[in-house]
Amino acid sequence: MVVVVSKVGAWDVVAGSSSNTPALELTHLKPGSFIKVTAHFGAQSHMNNVTSGFDYSLTLDSEADIVALTPTTQICQASSGWQACLLVVVYEVLSSTDGEATVQLMFNKGDLDGMGSLMNVTLLAETLS
Repeated sequence: MVVVVSKVGAWDVVAGSSSNTPALELTHLKPGSFIKVTAHFGAQSHMNNVTSGFDYSLTLDSEADIVALTPTTQICQASSGWQACLLVVVYEVLSSTDGEATVQLMFNKGDLDGMGSLMNVTLLAETLS
């Protein structure tokens, strides 16, 4: 299984939301399998100081019966220009799965100002086993 979604362009981060990024709809998930989800996009914080920026994470819908085996959160901070952001998360599908899950990027303020811009988002899911 390979699923890809993307959005082209540039737009502002809205802290506490998906910031209008696309979601991955995963189907036909099999118990005991592993899914690798990769998120890649360009980003910049709006100011170049230690409190500027935002964190981002790959999140699952609340009814998904899969669990993350690797860290799900990363940070974009104090960049004076565009930077490449990459997050790779490996999930295990549990035996109680209904075979479906939605994975989405979420952007948060955390300890920073929560402000920034995004560009050209790609999400890719691949079955590992």
